Amino acid sequence: MHISQKEHTILYEYDQALQQAGGRDFQFRIDGRSYSVTACATSHLQVRCRSTWARWTGKWLDQSAQIESTLRRHYASYQQQNLPSYQSICFSGGGAKGIAYSGVIRQLGKRLGAVRQVSGASVGALTAMLVAAGADSDGIAKIFRSQPSRLDQELLKQSLRAALCQCLSPYRAIFAQVLHLAETQVSDDMLRDISFGQLDALRIALQNQGNYSLKELFVNASLFDQARNLGGEVLLSAATTPDLPLWQAGIASAALPLALPPVAIPNHMLLQGAVYGADQPEHAVLLRDGGLQNNLPHLYLHPVNKLILGFSSDRHLAAHGPTWVSRIKEFLCGEPAYARRYADLQLAQSYGMHYIDAGVGTLQIKAAIARYTELTDRSARDFNFYEIVQRPVAGQPAPCSAEQSWKQLNARKYATAGEKSGFWDWWYQARHGMPAKSATGS
Repeated sequence: MHISQKEHTILYEYDQALQQAGGRDFQFRIDGRSYSVTACATSHLQVRCRSTWARWTGKWLDQSAQIESTLRRHYASYQQQNLPSYQSICFSGGGAKGIAYSGVIRQLGKRLGAVRQVSGASVGALTAMLVAAGADSDGIAKIFRSQPSRLDQELLKQSLRAALCQCLSPYRAIFAQVLHLAETQVSDDMLRDISFGQLDALRIALQNQGNYSLKELFVNASLFDQARNLGGEVLLSAATTPDLPLWQAGIASAALPLALPPVAIPNHMLLQGAVYGADQPEHAVLLRDGGLQNNLPHLYLHPVNKLILGFSSDRHLAAHGPTWVSRIKEFLCGEPAYARRYADLQLAQSYGMHYIDAGVGTLQIKAAIARYTELTDRSARDFNFYEIVQRPVAGQPAPCSAEQSWKQLNARKYATAGEKSGFWDWWYQARHGMPAKSATGS
């Protein structure tokens, strides 16, 4: 469908107001001005601006004629658009900007039932976790609006555990069967502390009954061990960390450098003691923000009909590479995060990626919660525009050039990211008296 973003805004706002009103006469807003509709059939549509000032000042403020024309020409086609289904969704990290995911999930609506896999980093990991646990758009909206307005790991832990219990309570009886227990023996604490392996077993049991509410979950985190000069991406999933509680993986992936401390998990939680070896089961593995190593962990997902969600703040990075401000941030956290993110964005764009204009900064949690309705409404509208106008037709990855094959991008990401960040090299040489060791994916 070939329409401008302005025309799409008119169509989308009219359609939303019509669905909510369910009658003949209603109002909707465009550019902050309210318009009344006195006939729902677009062939006999009458739109009138309710602002006296706009009517007095002429057509450049009163858009009634333009709105009527757009609706008559395009609304029938807009209604007939077949929106795509997705097999998997990847949620990027972004701090407080993640609250805009609620609008995208609302726009997906019932199509969320077709999703089989989800992945995420940082706040994207928290969102993926809720979707994987069966939360619908209303449930996720309620959870997001009740989040603490400041960065605090203990508050985040309590909020995550409560959300998981709320999402999984309808499946208590089936969860009891999976654990070979009586339903009365499944306590709320067991639901709050559900592990990757238990969630996957519950997902399979539900799918055998034709219920696809739960999804396969992939969360990533970054290994943090300065003493041994170790670093790398750690995958947290049913296959690699079956006994790890979901909430612990969530706060680990969201442990923002300089704001929150790394999260310690025992080495035996990782498959065969993947970091320090099976002979050191209790050695603490320190994990922090997954976005430092891979802010778009979409390669864990099935490649067909994959939806990759990022934020508009990454558009400039994808087009031009890391800026000097990004280099300073890399220096402060000791990781070439933006050089790696640049490589991830190049590959994600070959599949087709939607950038969300969140309207807030990474740490503006209080502002994001206060503006929740505005931000989620805008993200829902923009995602609808992406699906109808901008999304690649076949949900397949676009052909990559030889220079942008995924193998070469991975090589650039892990082997040359240190060279891209002179601050990072200098920091390691000054601190440890040795060259910086390139991170390797685990």
